[in-house]
Amino acid sequence: MSHGSSIGAVVGGLIGGAVGAGLWAIVSYLTGYEIGWIALGIGFVVGAGVRAGAGSTGGALTGAVAVVIAFVSIFAGKYAAIQIEYGDLLTAGLTDEQVIAIVARDMAHEREGAGEVLDWPANVSDAAPDAAYFPPEIWDEANTYWLMLDDSQQAQVRVAVLAEFEQLRDQYSGIAFLFSFGMMDFLWFGLAGVTAFKLGATREEEHEGQQHVHVDGSTRMENPSFAPAPEEGMATGFSSRGAEPPIAESEDGLPPLRRAS
Repeated sequence: MSHGSSIGAVVGGLIGGAVGAGLWAIVSYLTGYEIGWIALGIGFVVGAGVRAGAGSTGGALTGAVAVVIAFVSIFAGKYAAIQIEYGDLLTAGLTDEQVIAIVARDMAHEREGAGEVLDWPANVSDAAPDAAYFPPEIWDEANTYWLMLDDSQQAQVRVAVLAEFEQLRDQYSGIAFLFSFGMMDFLWFGLAGVTAFKLGATREEEHEGQQHVHVDGSTRMENPSFAPAPEEGMATGFSSRGAEPPIAESEDGLPPLRRAS
């Protein structure tokens, strides 16, 4: 594959990947769900882009490029959807439960820092802490504290929590991104990779030096530069003036114009 074809394959794949990642983020944001078959669509679009960019050349290398771009595009789409949701959260403001969760977290850290051992619930996700995430006594204490505040005090706490969320946006988004993967995701990612590879690994149209067998059993080389040279003394049917038809011989084996008188 030439240098130009390599660049074309990468550019074509990146264009397809950008379209696919944008589609993933938009659908996920609008529906609130991550639809697995969109990953398969991303693999198709990226593979088609790599194939179009590579032209008539390709193979395992362009197929591998398509797989890498497809995976990166899927991950980018998932992360972009989380960032959009996070931005909406900061714009719309936090609910009371979300603020109480932050207060409960701070209270739990303070108790553990003082040497107290807390009984944390098992098998609870860290992605979105709520009442089920914390020990009951911690949540009750945080909830009581929140209800004791007047409106202006609650507003101050809410502003402080929002500032923390904005400061740690990338960290929280990364945690949510990691917890967004499930077993079915890897299945769809695998299918997307296979699709991208098959489309990206285009077959070369020309194979120099490939032999072709004729119906009569003889073979010829596709590229004339590989044709064998005629052996010494072999009649070629050509003269210095170009190709001429063979001269017919008479019955006694001599050419007609050179017969003895």
